[in-house]
Amino acid sequence: MLFIGCQSEEPEMLTVESKITTTPNPIKNVVIQDLKTDQQQRNFLSDLFDHDQYLRKNSPATAEFGYNSPEHKSYYKKLKASDLICLEKATQFLDIHGFPDPEKHGPNGYMGIIYVLHHSSKDNLVRHKYLPIFYEAYQEGKIDESHFDFYLGRMYDFEFGKRLKMESPFKSADRIAKYMEAFEFPSD
Repeated sequence: MLFIGCQSEEPEMLTVESKITTTPNPIKNVVIQDLKTDQQQRNFLSDLFDHDQYLRKNSPATAEFGYNSPEHKSYYKKLKASDLICLEKATQFLDIHGFPDPEKHGPNGYMGIIYVLHHSSKDNLVRHKYLPIFYEAYQEGKIDESHFDFYLGRMYDFEFGKRLKMESPFKSADRIAKYMEAFEFPSD
């Protein structure tokens, strides 16, 4: 009987730094104008969603090293850089193609757009700019109440520095109406 060892050394462990820098950003070089077909758009939007979520779900930085550790700060810096790329591509998509249609683009299509804007900086200008498109999509049934409520909640929090308080019981539609009123957005 012959036993052959392939490798006697311990495998190289990826550090938090290397995990982030080696994660490919599949959307970085996408030219949004070139996404002509529903399938091309769906693929892009799926990649956008996956990339936005990947770094958040696969971060050992906080758990392993704690908040404000050098590793966490490095991770957060790279996450914000990735978020900027995602935000640029998501807003280009909205400007050129409008809000994704869940029928054509799948559930990750519109959720990717929502999450990317949700994760964008505390500067609400982008959220305000796209509020009419999001509101129209909500009215057309392209965004369900809970997801639109989620989007508006983040806007409200950044705008006013607190969560909207309402007397219970209430529904998402009731809170959406209050958000729209707070933003002085002319809603029906």
